[in-house]
Amino acid sequence: MKLFGSIGAFSIVNRRIQSIAATALLAAGISMAADTDSAQAQDIVPDTWTVDCQAPKCVLYYVTAGMRLYIGEELEGDRLLMEIRLGPSLPGTPVTMRIDTGYSAGLIVTECADETNCRLILDISENEQLIEQLKQGGDGMTAYVIDEGQTIILVPFTLSGFTAAYNELMSGG
Repeated sequence: MKLFGSIGAFSIVNRRIQSIAATALLAAGISMAADTDSAQAQDIVPDTWTVDCQAPKCVLYYVTAGMRLYIGEELEGDRLLMEIRLGPSLPGTPVTMRIDTGYSAGLIVTECADETNCRLILDISENEQLIEQLKQGGDGMTAYVIDEGQTIILVPFTLSGFTAAYNELMSGG
């Protein structure tokens, strides 16, 4: 399944290691933009909801240590997808997303390109409840386990700016 095209430069540790990220994404079957110069020049502001329209379709993304979250239409279709990329985990790893509105979702890691690049994908085309909770919330938390369940990773994220960025995404950037 092809998901998103260009998502700009991103990384958990170093925001400018585009070539390493592109290699990992290609291994996962996701293509980055051919125009890496403009992507490398783009500065990622951590913990900020951002819309990137360099791809064939616009993508809303949020980058923080331990998680990258993307929302956008799939390349070959019109379903709205949410992709959450996590640090080291395994397919089948349970993930919990909670929003301070009281919303909670139990999710499962669906695939890993390698031991440090795992993701889960949700079709949110008709999940108005999730979108409304993200719009109404102030903060969220994603939790998952590593080391065969020995370590719990908690990844807090802000929802400040989500509504404006989501509205921009839905209007085509």
